[in-house]
Amino acid sequence: MKPGRRDSLHLRKLRASVRDTWLLLREFAWPLLAFVVAILGGGLFYYVLSKSVGRDVKNPLESIYSILLLTFLQTNESFPQE
Repeated sequence: MKPGRRDSLHLRKLRASVRDTWLLLREFAWPLLAFVVAILGGGLFYYVLSKSVGRDVKNPLESIYSILLLTFLQTNESFPQE
């Protein structure tokens, strides 16, 4: 096989992968956006509620991490330190 032909085959596969990824992102844009808004909004809401009842939540990132864990793993482990 010629070297130029192999490069064009890799380029063609790369372009097809990029095109397919773009099509999937366009197709599922609203559900992905709703998911991100739900996780971020839920995390910030959890942060505000936690602060109001005196729970030890250091920053909003920790509460977003907790909501992400609760969404997928259904556990409320402690936030990793460093």
